[in-house]
Amino acid sequence: MRFLLSISLAINCAYLLATEPPVARFTENRGQWPAQVAYRVRVPGGALYVEDRAFTYLLQQGGPLEHHGHGHNGPAGPVQAHAFRVHFEGAVAARPEGLEALSHYENFFLGNDPARWGTHCGVYGQVHMRELYPGIDLRVDGRHGLKYQFEVAAGADPQRIHLRFEGQDRLCLQNGKLLVETTVGTVTEQAPVAWQETAGGRKPVRCAFRLEGDRVQFDLPDGHDPAWPLVIDPVLSFGSYSGSAADNFGFTATYDNDGHLYGGGIVFGIGYPVTLGVQDPSFNSGIIDIGISKFAPDGSDLVWSTYIGGNGNETPHSLVVNTDDELYVLGSTGSANFQVTAG
Repeated sequence: MRFLLSISLAINCAYLLATEPPVARFTENRGQWPAQVAYRVRVPGGALYVEDRAFTYLLQQGGPLEHHGHGHNGPAGPVQAHAFRVHFEGAVAARPEGLEALSHYENFFLGNDPARWGTHCGVYGQVHMRELYPGIDLRVDGRHGLKYQFEVAAGADPQRIHLRFEGQDRLCLQNGKLLVETTVGTVTEQAPVAWQETAGGRKPVRCAFRLEGDRVQFDLPDGHDPAWPLVIDPVLSFGSYSGSAADNFGFTATYDNDGHLYGGGIVFGIGYPVTLGVQDPSFNSGIIDIGISKFAPDGSDLVWSTYIGGNGNETPHSLVVNTDDELYVLGSTGSANFQVTAG
């Protein structure tokens, strides 16, 4: 089964209530992931981490996510996972910048080390990396599906762009598409489209992948006019991954004195991979975490989402708000490092 990233990606049910949200959302790193990570975005069956000079993909299938998918028959298979990385070779370390901020934020209380928690993490519809190469920006866009594009300024050289792939099983070209094969499925980069905005309007430019070993560049067979900016625009699609585009089950709900709505459920944790290639199923310090979301009284806006968990699995049973509008979460945990008070 193939999932294209034109479907809505959601971290929790709150996104279903937004009117016209981005399809894919970029969550800011504020300590919950390693320092080289700037943003994380969910993809079908996994996550993409946007870093200073790289993309890191973590993909999985089987286990609870397989039960969460639609049309699955029979018992779920074991959890399998695979990580690979795309290096921007020769690039300048350009700290990615989030654009088109959404109104809500996210919290991550995973494990019992406060130094590795993240609070008030911004959520964005785009990420922009300025001057990744001289005169060349990289934009990752989640507004209508997940894609990235290189924006080459007038006079800049697109041949500076070098993509080196690491950790995949196989890398090949097929009918102009770039196929990244892993143990859990194939990521396809559609044949790139390129164009220039000139005085006479948009002008298409022929463009193709050039693959040499594990390195990829962009060929422009007819050249381009260096007097005008150039855009190179591949599109990502993900195949053979189990599970739904969403990653949550609702378990409980409540409200406070002002009418805010709270929803609690389980979410499937996708953690940053320590190594590339095939992953140990315990890579993410627990597969199932608690997800809590707060909504505006009329249900039109998400205020925040908070993720709570450890190295095992957690489940919320009840939510209770007291007269001081303090939220209590009652549930169970199988984590040895779940955050608790001393003693």
